[in-house]
Amino acid sequence: MRKLLLYNGFSNLMLEIVVWMIYLKSQGWTITQIALLEGFFTICQVIFELPSGLISDRIGHKKALLLGETLCFIYLLAYFVPKIHILLYISFLLFALGLALISGTDISLLYESLSSKEKQNYLKYASVFTAVGVLATALGNFSGGWIAQYSWTLLFILGLSGRAIAFLLCTQIDTKNLITTEEDSKTFKLLLAELRTFFLREKRHFLYLRRPVFQQLQ
Repeated sequence: MRKLLLYNGFSNLMLEIVVWMIYLKSQGWTITQIALLEGFFTICQVIFELPSGLISDRIGHKKALLLGETLCFIYLLAYFVPKIHILLYISFLLFALGLALISGTDISLLYESLSSKEKQNYLKYASVFTAVGVLATALGNFSGGWIAQYSWTLLFILGLSGRAIAFLLCTQIDTKNLITTEEDSKTFKLLLAELRTFFLREKRHFLYLRRPVFQQLQ
């Protein structure tokens, strides 16, 4: 649990996330070029959401996280060659896939790492996990802006170091004893059925959930 929380913290630092546009502007990119890159990245994120979940289920959550961290690490390397636009586009594509692999997979791994008794208080653990990620992101935003005033090179080196630490922490997460019980499978199927109801049962102005299914989960 502690290793997973530490991993989550380092994975969410992302020092460059609030200043990368300023950096590219200083390297000769126009506002239009930056906007197109941002739009490309957003589209890639949407496209990769579904296949990333399938990949995670097939290769395992830990391997998916390691792959995601590797792709995010490669993405950061492209900032050292900002004049080669095609490399930035490729790196942002890899970044979108990396984030998609990490997003959702980490919280799934958290759930699987809990004992049967701890899973009864899953929302508490998930809240702590999310809080760590949010605080790490806030710290990364503040630190990234401050470091960028002094050295872009230092910023990206520290960003790479954070990803490397996150990767190493992920390798230390023990997944050998993770067991998905029959009750977990039943709960998952109920949730899946309710999600289908949510998306497919349409009304003119709203969508609604039926209470009985969720009452079965309590």
